[in-house]
Amino acid sequence: MLIRFASLLLVLALAALDAHAADLAGQRAAFKKAYAAIEAGELSTAADQLDALADYPLYPYLRYAILDHALDEGFDATPPQAVADFLAEYPDLPIDAALRYRWLRALAQNHDWVAFLTYYDGDNAAALVCASVSAGLLDPNADQTAARRDELVAHAKSLWLSAHDQPRECNPAFAWLTAQGLLPEDLIRARFEKALDAHHFNLASYLADKLSPADQQRVARWQAMAADPASALAAPPAADTPETRARLVYGLGRLARDNAAEAKLRWQALAGQYRFNARDRATVARDVALWEARQHLPDAYRDLAALPASGYGLVKQWRIRTALWRGWWHTALKDIYNLPSAYRHSDQWQYWRARALAETHHEDEATAIYRRLARGDGYYSFLAADRIGASYAFSPRPSEPNAARMQALAKGPQLIRAHELFAVGMLNFADAEWNAATGDMPVNDRCQAGLLAASWQWHAAAIRTLARGGCWDDLKLRYPTAYEDAVETRAAKLGLDPAWVYGLMRSESLFAANAVSYAGALGLMQLMPATGRMMANRLGITLDGDRMLLDPVLNIKLGSAYLDHVGGQFGGNACLATAAYNAGPGNVNDWLPVARPIEADVWVEAIPFGQTRNYVRRVMAHTVVFDWRLGGSITSITDRMGMIQPLANGPATASRTAASDP
Repeated sequence: MLIRFASLLLVLALAALDAHAADLAGQRAAFKKAYAAIEAGELSTAADQLDALADYPLYPYLRYAILDHALDEGFDATPPQAVADFLAEYPDLPIDAALRYRWLRALAQNHDWVAFLTYYDGDNAAALVCASVSAGLLDPNADQTAARRDELVAHAKSLWLSAHDQPRECNPAFAWLTAQGLLPEDLIRARFEKALDAHHFNLASYLADKLSPADQQRVARWQAMAADPASALAAPPAADTPETRARLVYGLGRLARDNAAEAKLRWQALAGQYRFNARDRATVARDVALWEARQHLPDAYRDLAALPASGYGLVKQWRIRTALWRGWWHTALKDIYNLPSAYRHSDQWQYWRARALAETHHEDEATAIYRRLARGDGYYSFLAADRIGASYAFSPRPSEPNAARMQALAKGPQLIRAHELFAVGMLNFADAEWNAATGDMPVNDRCQAGLLAASWQWHAAAIRTLARGGCWDDLKLRYPTAYEDAVETRAAKLGLDPAWVYGLMRSESLFAANAVSYAGALGLMQLMPATGRMMANRLGITLDGDRMLLDPVLNIKLGSAYLDHVGGQFGGNACLATAAYNAGPGNVNDWLPVARPIEADVWVEAIPFGQTRNYVRRVMAHTVVFDWRLGGSITSITDRMGMIQPLANGPATASRTAASDP
């Protein structure tokens, strides 16, 4: 493997000396072929492409790919000088940091402490800090003073005492401490207690195995509480100890998320049995009351009102939301006035202030607020405009392109590389190059760079850059009708409003086909792999791996089908379907009213998940703008959201019904 690696570096070097110009399209095709070959380990195939690519802007990425592949292979952690040479030759590439990080971790994992310490630059990433301490303790060539050794030992002990799992690069240092007798039982116990207090039960269990059966039983009791708090709370221990009380408080908080009413009953039974301190009682009361509010239980407002609510905390917000859900407009108005000024004057709470004023027969004051809000182009502005029958305030400011400046920017090496990476579909690398190039640009240049990205049909970069630049409010650039053929085709086939599809797509990915969320959702419409597979099966499409969901046309096809699917479950209501697209139909069913219809603006405000609440607002507002962009008649946001009807065949109980406004 080392011989193949050295030979390929030689081919690269010779190609650089004998570079020749090539047709750009041909170079792109050759680059994609060579890069794919390197990723597949077919280095000889890649070598055949290199002589045509030495003058191509992405040539450094081929050298990077070779080094990256070598790190995957793990041979000698890649010859250190090869990586060092690359980093020295291309000091401004965004990939440098990731390559250096992987390389240093590989050196540490191979216990090449000499090379690690030679090239480590003080990066404070947790794995590299661990590796630096391990290297300092274990480097056979180290000639350290006693003071330096004591410093390293102290650092290793501080890393050990973390309540979290540490990177594996810490393990050599921990093993050294153990071998030197420097990890006695008291340090093991100290870390065990920290892990238990932080509810990191896997780490606590690992440490308990080094202690005693009694400690193992302690962890088991915590794990049982985490797994099934209802059962664990139904049979509480007799011993009234600080740990028992802490475990009960933890379990009550977990139970409240699923069933606040049951958590409240359990708390009423336990509160007098144990010597809970004031902090414990306040924690349980707050957890239960907030989840009562999210679950629309009858005592929610009373229990929230009994809590201290300083500042702009969740307690104050959920008091208002609970009053709105109940239709207690006088109470809502009072609670809005009690918000801190900065929040009270936000569009959100000004809208609800106006709603409460109108409902309590202060129409003139409400109308004045609605008129002021209706001058904007956001969610609450559109709702306010509907309340007074005003037209939406679309007032786009056309962009001001400077052709000469755009051309000059396009010739910069970073933007050249960014454009080429975008053209060959390496979008994550393209984003990194683009961000590095534009991050410190003057505002005027950044605005022109945003126009440049738009001219390349790189919509995500254009939208982000124009927003960061504080540029013109050019709605055609902020709301591009990208992938128009695919969207229009699927919308027409399914009977979906294309503006809604566009609004959802912009909210999900900013039209970035490579978007991957922290949860693993993929592509333009951010499909979870399981959802993508489900819809593909329904449509008779075979997926050759989840990465196929990144294909724009396929993603739009499957995402639109899923949007239509959840829409059908909720009677075509766009508000409910949008929420279900984000949080799942099961959650949305749980959030439906029971006793009476709820106006959609109230329902959205009371969505328990903040992420979903913001998502629905964003999608609904974006949809209005896309209505305008598509040039047809605009469906008002109020009509689009509709009324939220009670859960069909729901229980005729009073558990979620309204009482009188207090």
